[in-house]
Amino acid sequence: MSTKLVAEMAGNPAGIKTDLKGTEKTSDLEVTNSRKTSKGAISTETVEKIAASLTEAMGLVAKSSNTFTPHDRIRLVGAGIKNWGFIQTAFSHAVANPQFVPAFLDMDQFKNAVDDFERKRILLTLIQQFTKIISDSMLNDSDEAYHDGIEYYNYVREAARQRVPGAEAEYKALKPYFKRNKRAAMNSANPNQAEFRNIAEG
Repeated sequence: MSTKLVAEMAGNPAGIKTDLKGTEKTSDLEVTNSRKTSKGAISTETVEKIAASLTEAMGLVAKSSNTFTPHDRIRLVGAGIKNWGFIQTAFSHAVANPQFVPAFLDMDQFKNAVDDFERKRILLTLIQQFTKIISDSMLNDSDEAYHDGIEYYNYVREAARQRVPGAEAEYKALKPYFKRNKRAAMNSANPNQAEFRNIAEG
């Protein structure tokens, strides 16, 4: 961005007018509501500590884990809700009725598989909860950043309309992100963002 445009945006000496209607919608409806949910940024130090702990945890699990190709994963039955219910019932009945356990069935191995699955399921539940926390936080961050970007884009667009030096190049660099054919699906999924993009595009 040109130095001149930065200066003009800082003090608005050129009297650049933004879309007041769009500004009202952005500040009152979208940005304000979004930022009420913000709880602050996570520090780099915290991220590094968490990443180190996760890396260590993955290393511990990797020592006793399997790596499957997509084909392998399709081939394996796995334990969905119905399958796992069957597994638990079959195991408990086999323990209670050893007379029906065939000689070739290793009950120790059966028990180890059931116990190991339960232990890993505890870990998976925690990981899923952690993933949701991070995902929700990222969603909030991206929402705030998106609205900030829109505010900048709206200002640059108006500056370009008023032929402020350097503004046209900035506007052309950002305009391709608002092509209708690239966001049709997103518009139908999120009407609020669709309206916000329409304001930005003018």
